[in-house]
Amino acid sequence: MTDSFSTRLILIRHGQTEYNLKGLSQGLIDIPLNETGERQADGLVSFLSPFRVSKIYSSPSSRAISTAEPLSKALSLEIAIESDLAEMDQGDYDGFTAEDMRKKIPQEFLDAWRSDKPDDVRMPNGETLNDVRERMVSICDSLAIRHRDSTVAIFSHNLSIKAFLCYGLGVALKNFRRLSISNGSVSIIDISPGERYLVNSINDIPELEIE
Repeated sequence: MTDSFSTRLILIRHGQTEYNLKGLSQGLIDIPLNETGERQADGLVSFLSPFRVSKIYSSPSSRAISTAEPLSKALSLEIAIESDLAEMDQGDYDGFTAEDMRKKIPQEFLDAWRSDKPDDVRMPNGETLNDVRERMVSICDSLAIRHRDSTVAIFSHNLSIKAFLCYGLGVALKNFRRLSISNGSVSIIDISPGERYLVNSINDIPELEIE
């Protein structure tokens, strides 16, 4: 028996919500998809059809699950929920607008978050980016082993996907700011034994279905 395998992970950010539209942080707040988000979810079905997805995983958030549902129905695959795929817990800052951030968040925190070492800056009553990266790497490595030589669709969130991509690219977490992960976008990583990661694409955006 050989340990040689390669698992393709397709990372999909959930579709648009009203919070996304208004520029509010969401974190663990459970916000549903808006009309555009629903169309983005529908558009993923044809975009992902060539990839032969054999398993679907989602974060527990309804916006992620709802984004996965059209693909689940099209492929007759159940959606498995994994809590480690959740968005970064932004604690007391969940739901903040950009204006809230300027007015209510201490300057000391903002300076640390914007520094070249944001890894261990903890959101009050929430997580650090390093926390997010560690759980994302753990669950994605586990799924790669669990579904050897298969293609897995993973429905997750902005900061969680960015933290994992930084790991896959072998760059510091500060580089999350240089990654654009749009609502309804697709990023693809192949994982092989020995922590070998091949990042195939980042932020591919399917066309919306024409109404």
